[in-house]
Amino acid sequence: MQPQPGFPQQQQQPYGGGFPQQQPYPGAPRPPRSGSPAGAFFLGLLVSFVMSLILSGILFGLYKNGSASETTFRVTYALAALAIAGAVGAVVGKVGGRS
Repeated sequence: MQPQPGFPQQQQQPYGGGFPQQQPYPGAPRPPRSGSPAGAFFLGLLVSFVMSLILSGILFGLYKNGSASETTFRVTYALAALAIAGAVGAVVGKVGGRS
């Protein structure tokens, strides 16, 4: 078969055999989910606990030093809270998957 001028020749991509992937119809059973909701919860809890201990150590060190003002404590606390929330969210999202 000769390619037509003005039309690019289409090549068929081979696939690994079997039937091509079909879209599920409404009411069809869903594929199994990956991830572990319980594991995500407990790992998130562990990460928040460890990071809170680190924050406590930093704040205690600032307090013992005596040179930190109240504003420094508030800014450190706010930044640490954002870091903890981001870390827990990332860990839970990664471990929990779509479940």
